Amino acid sequence: MIRSFLTKSKKQMAQIAAVDPAEIKAHASTKLNTLERIMWPGGSEPKPATNQNHVRMYGHNLCPFVARARYTFACKDVAFQEVYVDLNDKAQWHLDFNKGFVPVLEVPSGELIPESGICSDYANQVAGPNQGLKLIPDDPVAAAMMRT
Repeated sequence: MIRSFLTKSKKQMAQIAAVDPAEIKAHASTKLNTLERIMWPGGSEPKPATNQNHVRMYGHNLCPFVARARYTFACKDVAFQEVYVDLNDKAQWHLDFNKGFVPVLEVPSGELIPESGICSDYANQVAGPNQGLKLIPDDPVAAAMMRT
């Protein structure tokens, strides 16, 4: 039931929301240090343990800001783990960090990075010089105009 999270209707999503948070956590707990996509409950649940092996992006599959960051990571061929969070029942740690906005990037050392533009810049900077697609022009004027 949790695996098919991305392809569900609103009615089916309501049924998934009724799933016990302990079941969601148990399903995700074996995947915390992998690249496998997981779902994490909101509310009073604490943030999952930091992925020690990979960058992790907290977000929601319908958010265009998360899509922006996700597309940049994909274009630059930077591996990351996706964690879907419940935006209707935001976790307290998420509210305390940045009022519950997504995406939030978590690096293996535990630091949290907010905002899709900053997450995209991170992907551009950690990718090697010839890794993935070139997203920013070399010409400083063209790069500045791209950002306006």
